[in-house]
Amino acid sequence: MARLERVFIDTSELFPFTIMDVLLTLSEDFLFTWVWTDELLDEWERVIVREGKRSPESAASVVAAVRTYFGRYRIDPASTGTRSPRTFRPTVAIACMPPQRSTAMSMCC
Repeated sequence: MARLERVFIDTSELFPFTIMDVLLTLSEDFLFTWVWTDELLDEWERVIVREGKRSPESAASVVAAVRTYFGRYRIDPASTGTRSPRTFRPTVAIACMPPQRSTAMSMCC
């Protein structure tokens, strides 16, 4: 299987934590390169604590580990010429879209 160059995974796709763990493992195994921004990690930390899925200390520990072990994959929106990480164009972006009103079965998470 060919390795994807860069993948930006939106905060909403990093829940529950087990999903984030699987995605980080796949990135660690070099199936793709997960690129991230400070804004993404800050948002993830706020939301996972707010939703009661992690304690503030646990969430901060996960964010620190990502910054340490995946630091070279951090992107800076200013250096990419974009105003927001949401407008950065990686090779692939993973984000869940709300299901469309339809009788067909939705494959959306």
